[in-house]
Amino acid sequence: MNKTVTVNIGGSVFHIEELAYEQLKQYLETLRRLLNGSEGRDEILQDIESRLAEMFNEKLQHARQVITQVQVSEAMEIMGRPEQVAGTEINEETGKIAGSSSKGYKRLYRDADDKVIGGVCSGVSHYIGIDPMWLRLAFAAAFFIWGAGLWLYIILLIILPKARTTAEKLEMKGQPVTVRSIKETIEEEVTDIKARLSGEKPRNSQSAISNFFDALGAILIAGIKFIGAFIGAIFTLTLGLLLIALFFVLLAMAGWLPGADVPVFLTKYFLDPVHLNAGIFSVGIVLGIPLLLLLNKLIHRLFKTPKLPKSVRLTAISLWVFGVIMAFFTTLSVTRDFRNSTLQKTSIPIQQPVSDTLELSVLSTDGENSVMVISSSQDFEITESGDSLLLYDVRVDVQRAAGNEFELIRICSAKGETAKAAHSRIKEIGVYINQTDATLQLPDGFYIPKGSLYRGQEVRFVLKVPEGKSVFLSEGSEAIIYDIKNVTNTLDEDMTGKTWTMTPAGLECIGCGLPTLEDEDIKNTVKEEGVVIIDEKIRVKVPSDSTKREEAKDVRIRVGGKEIIHVSTEK
Repeated sequence: MNKTVTVNIGGSVFHIEELAYEQLKQYLETLRRLLNGSEGRDEILQDIESRLAEMFNEKLQHARQVITQVQVSEAMEIMGRPEQVAGTEINEETGKIAGSSSKGYKRLYRDADDKVIGGVCSGVSHYIGIDPMWLRLAFAAAFFIWGAGLWLYIILLIILPKARTTAEKLEMKGQPVTVRSIKETIEEEVTDIKARLSGEKPRNSQSAISNFFDALGAILIAGIKFIGAFIGAIFTLTLGLLLIALFFVLLAMAGWLPGADVPVFLTKYFLDPVHLNAGIFSVGIVLGIPLLLLLNKLIHRLFKTPKLPKSVRLTAISLWVFGVIMAFFTTLSVTRDFRNSTLQKTSIPIQQPVSDTLELSVLSTDGENSVMVISSSQDFEITESGDSLLLYDVRVDVQRAAGNEFELIRICSAKGETAKAAHSRIKEIGVYINQTDATLQLPDGFYIPKGSLYRGQEVRFVLKVPEGKSVFLSEGSEAIIYDIKNVTNTLDEDMTGKTWTMTPAGLECIGCGLPTLEDEDIKNTVKEEGVVIIDEKIRVKVPSDSTKREEAKDVRIRVGGKEIIHVSTEK
């Protein structure tokens, strides 16, 4: 067990073993003594510390969270021993500094010390190893190709960082970043500064054009950073709102927000207590963890907050995987209850009306705590009503009766893991109808016991009308009628408030009146190409040749395959 201390190296905070700290402290103090007479000593030491901090950060990304003696020794070997500053350790065979790394790796920077505008060409030339003059000529030539050279230069000026520190300048040139190389580079810079102060032209002087483009680049980079921060703030706010919304969804799933509009498959009407708790946990974990991690990442980028420890990230990922597995098996378990489907048809005796017309109206049912159900055919609601659940999923169709009396057929269906389980759910369905004289009231919903689960329970009514007799669809019955076939293909919502008679051709509204060419609201024109346009919606093609029109004795108009108009010219 080793004691650790907290130190600040190059502006970064590290946890370091006490023995490693003493070793590093002695290394830096030795360097300070050896550089005592050197020009720019403080800047040299600052750059050395910055380079050490970079190496320690690289180590911590892939290993432990504490700097050890081994890591300090490795860094010292790369940077070079203090004695090498004075040039005392030279390998006699190779002529190189002993103990130092002769290899350097290149990074792409802009060279601010050798620039005409922004140092782009000079920096790229260091990276690819050619004279910057050729690159400058290439950019100048590309300028005349629809300005491609200018746009490419501006993009590189924005995205390439400037080599500011001594270590970055050495990396740009592919030179090893050691104590000796840092010392030599800084001494050259100090010499340039002295030349500038004495009135001499420094080795790397900047032109007014360079200063202008430096300022322009700084403005562009600042603008891009501002836009990025603004977009990041918007995403952060959005993620926060999504997390709040997820929290309320979980509360609604648990039943703590009565009246909340939640999909039925996330409620107690669809899931038993075990599956519901598993669903709440799964939804919270599978959706919440990615949102939280992404939110933490954005906050870290915007406000430079500490990163989450690796152990926390691994725990979060493990929980997310567990949540996905739980959601999969919960879904698999629930879908078993939908394997088999069965239905039951029952003939309901009704009183025959004195007249030949039966009125169909809606028997309203009321409940509370509504939950919307989205099915493949239409949407409906589940509500609570006393000790029962009320499902608003009743449909009524009108068909031809085989005999001379009105008939009412009730069809109930449900699903289950087995056909027997589905049949048991059908027995739980409660449906109430009412008839007074010639008025038949059918419900807009049906009941199942409270505590039962929704498993595709449905109720359908088929009202059979004898030929020659009629049914009056009262106002409001559009809530229960569904796709009733009729001669004129009238929509369900347009069938209410009318009397419909069963004719040999089918259900027909006799006396309702079909549109004629004399109606004021119909505009009809005959165009030269022989097309009659009725109300801008119905188009009838007639022969364009007058001789053929005279020979035509019958005109038949069909809509949807059914004949709705037959005009005969025979007397």
